[in-house]
Amino acid sequence: MAIFNPQIIYCYVLDSVMLCLYCFWFLIYQPPKGRAKAPLP
Repeated sequence: MAIFNPQIIYCYVLDSVMLCLYCFWFLIYQPPKGRAKAPLP
């Protein structure tokens, strides 16, 4: 029953969405070649 808990599913979905947004941020806003990583928003 706990596996189908709506709150747990919502947490997984929210976590996945945030991870996707984080990945897309670094894919779209790539750092200049002279810098180690892109500045965080």
